[in-house]
Amino acid sequence: GYYLMFNGTPAIPPLAGAHSTTTFVGSAAELQACAAVNMTGVLWVVNVFVDPHNSSALWPGWEARWAAYWAAVEPHAHAILAIYPQDEPSAGLIDSGAFGTIVRAIKRTAPSIPIATVLSVGSVQGIKADTYSLPPGVDWIGFDQYGCWDRPGCVADCDLPGSGGCCYGACFPAHDNRSIPHNLAVLR
Repeated sequence: GYYLMFNGTPAIPPLAGAHSTTTFVGSAAELQACAAVNMTGVLWVVNVFVDPHNSSALWPGWEARWAAYWAAVEPHAHAILAIYPQDEPSAGLIDSGAFGTIVRAIKRTAPSIPIATVLSVGSVQGIKADTYSLPPGVDWIGFDQYGCWDRPGCVADCDLPGSGGCCYGACFPAHDNRSIPHNLAVLR
């Protein structure tokens, strides 16, 4: 699949549909374009719920925004692979209860469509330390980790000229040198 493939170019969906099955989408028109080439969409809905001026709070009137948005996309629900309420939900969004509210609202509206989210490496560490938790209802969980797969690979990458002695991701000191297999085990 593609992370985001729509850029207003009508030729993109047919080209992608020849070799892919899904992409992130944000509108009914994008879902229609996906369905026309036998693709599905992961429906990114953060702008419907989260206040762009306060990333830990919901929009005032978010219920009406969600109802209007869902009314537009629901006729194309057959083309929705999953709903993606937030990329790397922050601890503030979780702690405020806003992320749980979003997940419950989506589940009430579309109970048969999986809810997916991708966490940051720091959030995976927070899950391990019991300082970060996702609300029930999130069906698919992934994590972003840019850089090395494991410690030996990281050491090799960190020795490359121009690396500055450390590659981003697994070697980044704030991530405590956690490997991808380690973080996957935490989520399992």
